[in-house]
Amino acid sequence: MAVSPSPLLVRAGDANGTRYPRMNISTTLQDAHVYIFKKWVIDLIARNGKISSLRTDLLPVLAKMQWQSNLRKREGIDERTLLHFTPFLTHVLPSVDHLSTTTSSVPLPVNLKTDSPVSVSLFIAPPSTYTFRANTIPTYLALNYHRALLVPDPRKHPSSKAGAKSSVGQDSLVAENCVLGERVQIRKSVIAQRVAIGSRSSVRGSIIMTGVSIGENSSLEGCVVCAGAKVGDKVKLVDCMVAAGYIVEEGLKLSKQNLVQLDELEDEDRDVEEDDDEDENDE
Repeated sequence: MAVSPSPLLVRAGDANGTRYPRMNISTTLQDAHVYIFKKWVIDLIARNGKISSLRTDLLPVLAKMQWQSNLRKREGIDERTLLHFTPFLTHVLPSVDHLSTTTSSVPLPVNLKTDSPVSVSLFIAPPSTYTFRANTIPTYLALNYHRALLVPDPRKHPSSKAGAKSSVGQDSLVAENCVLGERVQIRKSVIAQRVAIGSRSSVRGSIIMTGVSIGENSSLEGCVVCAGAKVGDKVKLVDCMVAAGYIVEEGLKLSKQNLVQLDELEDEDRDVEEDDDEDENDE
């Protein structure tokens, strides 16, 4: 359930009927699970072992902090923590007017302009826009496939080139400035900009992101290939995830693998260790 005094935005915690006795209540809204936090909120999560869920544990606490100064003090949220506070809407949504697709002239709720040091707001997407949420690879593939079916012809952008006997199915999309070799087959897939696919290769049920290169005689099925990755000749991938910039060597045959550069993971681990060391030194 969501309580919305505004068609686009609502300040969480004002659903008590005192500030806004006239409300719109909806049971059709779904949480997209996309949150934007200031650093002090991340620090709060790190030191509070009782917070295990953003939606059920953290957000209610933040909402109460908007008007309960004692709660802010108990959680250690002092003036130094909130130094250089910038209102949420000023920082993230500089203009709300251009987002609205309604003809409503109702001004923004007064509480969105509050001087409270803690502000919790949410964005409700207009009904005329597409809003998808995918938390698994199969769901991500299915949503892209569904979106591809809604796009009008042509299925291949006019700026993209295809060799002899190549075909793009009516269930697929090929974006701008792509190059398809001869006898390339694209089925139930979405191909982003500047993708090159070698001759006699096939892509089925997959998402190929910007700048990917796929060699000749290769086959991809049920895969997500991220931007800038390179797939060699005679490669066969089934249900694989290929990280951005990753190079799949020629002739590899893999199934249900996540392909990512090991040095990237090591760099991330090293960064985390360095941050921990800095925190200890600060203490």
